[in-house]
Amino acid sequence: MSVSGISSIPDFETDTGLFVRSQSSGAAGDIEVTAPQIRLGKAARFNAESASGNGGNINLRVGDLLLLRRGSLICATAGTTQQGGDGGNITINAQSGFIVSAPNENSDITANAFNGTGGKINLNSLSIFNFTQRSREDLVRELRTDNPNELNPQQLQTNDITAFSLTNPTLGGQVTINTPDADQSLGLVELPTVLAETSNLIADTGCDAIASTDSDTDKSKFTITGRGGLPPSPYEPLTTDVVWLDTRLSAITTQQQRSQGSTAKPPSKADVVEIVPATGWVFDGKGHVTLISNASKANSLGSTPALSRVGI
Repeated sequence: MSVSGISSIPDFETDTGLFVRSQSSGAAGDIEVTAPQIRLGKAARFNAESASGNGGNINLRVGDLLLLRRGSLICATAGTTQQGGDGGNITINAQSGFIVSAPNENSDITANAFNGTGGKINLNSLSIFNFTQRSREDLVRELRTDNPNELNPQQLQTNDITAFSLTNPTLGGQVTINTPDADQSLGLVELPTVLAETSNLIADTGCDAIASTDSDTDKSKFTITGRGGLPPSPYEPLTTDVVWLDTRLSAITTQQQRSQGSTAKPPSKADVVEIVPATGWVFDGKGHVTLISNASKANSLGSTPALSRVGI
């Protein structure tokens, strides 16, 4: 079956999609689809499985997106009646697009076989999201059974890619994933939070220009003074233990303050007090003498010009 220009498989009910099944010992047919986007949802399927013959081949050429949602399936399994036959081949070319599924929605890509050899799965895209490649051993460990009748990736909630023999571990298929991005299955590596031992990283050579004291000129030194405010772990909050300080800033500030304080503000003419010489004095009722600059402003107690009493 060859279909071109199909844009998507809508969210129909279960068992909706493209099927080329073989109910006898013959091989199943092939499915070939070319489309800008292919969207499988609500258990929609591309199914090329056989009862006892070889599984069919599925070839998908996608422009920018292949999306599998809510239990959808791309399957080229052989031996569905617990008979022979090798798994079919699945080729998905989305070299300018992505192969995507939502997490834990049980959407699978499988090319398994019951007694025969698993098929080949080739995925080519910019990146693949939320899929897990699993071997037969992975399935045995996750399902906790070695019974071939129960080794079905659809029993897991995850989105799986499988190509192996259900009965013979030596007849595994082949899964090839070609993406320019890093392998998402490798996960992230947690970096240690312990600081490195720096004594083994510093050469024990003389350095006259850098020394902790005047007499300590036979070796250079390297000192860790803190983390600069960074937490020891990404899961801890930022701290305020910043130990780096540019001492030049405080020196420049002190110098500026001194230069500003040494420059006195010149007094204005309004602030200058004019000094006028005394020309006389007056007496009050208690016998106190007060010098005055103008004898005409004296009170009734009497005044004496300053020049009339020489020697006082």
